[in-house]
Amino acid sequence: MAWLLSDKPLARYLPRVATRPTGPELVQWQSEYGRAHPDAFPRLGQWTKQGVHIPTELLPASGQVTSSHKTLPDDFSLGGLGFSQRLKDLVEELEPRVHQFKEVPLAYASGQPVPGKYYAVVLGHMANNQVVTSLSTIEANTSTALSLIRIPTTKDQNRICIDRSASPGWHMWYAWDIYSKILISNELYARMMSARIASFDFIEMREINS
Repeated sequence: MAWLLSDKPLARYLPRVATRPTGPELVQWQSEYGRAHPDAFPRLGQWTKQGVHIPTELLPASGQVTSSHKTLPDDFSLGGLGFSQRLKDLVEELEPRVHQFKEVPLAYASGQPVPGKYYAVVLGHMANNQVVTSLSTIEANTSTALSLIRIPTTKDQNRICIDRSASPGWHMWYAWDIYSKILISNELYARMMSARIASFDFIEMREINS
C-alpha cells in the first residue's frame, strides 16, 4: 500500500524560515532555469516538483528561523521542501542517490546556530495520472488540471485508488494528479512510524498494479 502525506496544521510543525536567497528570488531563478531547459521537465511550472534535480545554486544557501520555535520538526518549508537529518536518512536508506539534498545551515533570530543538520530537498520521482478514478470513492475534480480528485483529508482513508505501476518500486514521490502531494511506500511509512516522525498526517491509499 501507499500513503499520502499531509502536513499537520499545528503551529509547532510550521516554523517560519527566511532563506537566503529569498523565496521570491529562488522561484524566479528556478523558473528561468526551467524555461531555459524545457526538455528536462515533463511539464511547465512547479519546477522542483517534477522528479528532476536542479542546480544546487537554485536552492537555499542558508536560513534564519523567524518564528519562536526552539526546536524544528522533521519536515517544514525551506524555500520548498525541507527535511531534518533523520528524515533524510530514512529516505536514503530505501532510495540512495535518488533524491537531491542540499544541506542548509540554519540560525535562530538571535544568530545562534540551530543544532543538527537540515536539507533543502528535491524529490527524484514524480508520478503522473496514477489515480484510478473509477475505483476511487473520493469526489472527482473537474475544476483544475492539477488534480483528478479534490484535496484529500484524513477522513479519506482508503478512498483513493492508485495504479502502483506508475511508481514502480518507488518509496517517496510527488503525485502530480493529487496537487503534487507527496506519497510514500508502506516500507517508508513503517520506518517513519518507528522513528516517530510526527509532522505529518498519513492518508492510506488503495492500490492496483496494472
